Amino acid sequence: MADKIKSSKVALYLNTCFCLSKLSLTPKSAIDESGTVVSHTSSSIYASDFFRVRNGATIMICGNTSSVGTQSSTYMAFYNKNKELVFAYKLGTASSLVQKTDDYTLVYRLDSQLENADEIEFCRVTVWANGTDVSLKVTDWNRMGKGIVSLPISYGAKTTSETYVDEENASTTVDGYEIATDVEQTAIKGDPVFDYVDIIRKELLTGSDCETQALVIPIYDLTKTESGYTGTAQRFGATVTITDFELNGGEIVKIKYKVSFNGNPENVNIELADGVILPSLTLGTLEGGEDEENELFPTEPEE
Repeated sequence: MADKIKSSKVALYLNTCFCLSKLSLTPKSAIDESGTVVSHTSSSIYASDFFRVRNGATIMICGNTSSVGTQSSTYMAFYNKNKELVFAYKLGTASSLVQKTDDYTLVYRLDSQLENADEIEFCRVTVWANGTDVSLKVTDWNRMGKGIVSLPISYGAKTTSETYVDEENASTTVDGYEIATDVEQTAIKGDPVFDYVDIIRKELLTGSDCETQALVIPIYDLTKTESGYTGTAQRFGATVTITDFELNGGEIVKIKYKVSFNGNPENVNIELADGVILPSLTLGTLEGGEDEENELFPTEPEE
């Protein structure tokens, strides 16, 4: 008898980082070791505005192979919810550098073991850019599970039925899908998915601030390895819509929301270890090291 597929063998992950499309970069500015923005002599150095980030997230400075880099003398700084400095990394010696590719040049994955790392809620970073062809991307994939006892994914097939003049019965064609899941989640403070959705609720966010990515992983169809699983998953653009914040006397608070899957999915290769998605989802091979910027990143031009 064939094995039946349990619900735990299909996982839905949400990228709990916010869209950075509105993020501004200030030219001739840099972040110093105190987390403060200071002026810089080079017009190619930019300081980012604050953007939300959690411990464990992957931060990508993006551009083409010749347009984006960094200097070892500048910093990436992390702050608490009050935007007070938690700690700062010197970019030339921060851990978890990833080798440059056509799409991603510099990546930092926060270490969950760092002291006070659980306080992190914001980040600012200094980038070197040859022109303005530079952007930041942040991913923090977290499984939707804690506080959720049911996670139905509706495919909402859109169909057209027609009865042709030479036939008695209708014919049906499938025109498309409207995929979404309606979620009821017990409020568990500290759960990344709940915290992310709760920020959308509290700040009444709209537009691109409610847009993220969702990842449907058929664990039952992956290849088992010594450290976890490898295989292919579907990555969708997604929109999170808050529907209710349920408050009943004597009961635990619940939040209700809808995750709508946007457009066609992209098939991506993934690697899971202890339920955590490794950076290979978007980045390829992770390589650690220090003082590699001369090899990996473009040199700042002489003024």
